[in-house]
Amino acid sequence: MISRSASLRFRQEFEVSLGEWRTLALVGAEQAMSLNNLARAANLDKGQMSRVVSSLVARGLIARKTAGEGRTVDLSLTRQGEQLHRRLMRVAGERNLAFLACLTDVERAALETALPKLHALARALCHGPAARPRGTG
Repeated sequence: MISRSASLRFRQEFEVSLGEWRTLALVGAEQAMSLNNLARAANLDKGQMSRVVSSLVARGLIARKTAGEGRTVDLSLTRQGEQLHRRLMRVAGERNLAFLACLTDVERAALETALPKLHALARALCHGPAARPRGTG
């Protein structure tokens, strides 16, 4: 429901999908990324990410620039993309604060402790059962 409500708001207010929002957030945080690194960071396959990036390039939000000896293409936000990124991050921050506001101090502390553990487990599970951290069954 959290993702769905975010998706609806971003689509209605900014005309971006959740995948496009995630892509803009990642590229904005890193300044420049290759498609492979972006796909890895977003947990999407390269083909899916390529389609998202192509849509954002066509809309003038992301630019492709050849890096190094011409074999790699870095993706970066355009000026228009940077403006949208700032607006999206502001709204995302407001949403995060709204979700945290409904929790007690104890619940917030528990969430802040639990999230890194859940993230580590999810990452380990991506690499198969042999990679699970200790104490996860």
